[in-house]
Amino acid sequence: MKVTGTDGKEYTIEPGANLTGDNLSGADLSYADLRGTILKS
Repeated sequence: MKVTGTDGKEYTIEPGANLTGDNLSGADLSYADLRGTILKS
């Protein structure tokens, strides 16, 4: 999945990525396929 960071750069999040502790405030995930992604804080 491609996302744009607050710095304006484009990043790729791999399927099944562990995003534990990552700050996703302000992220637009409306079209994101998050199956298998770990999002706990």
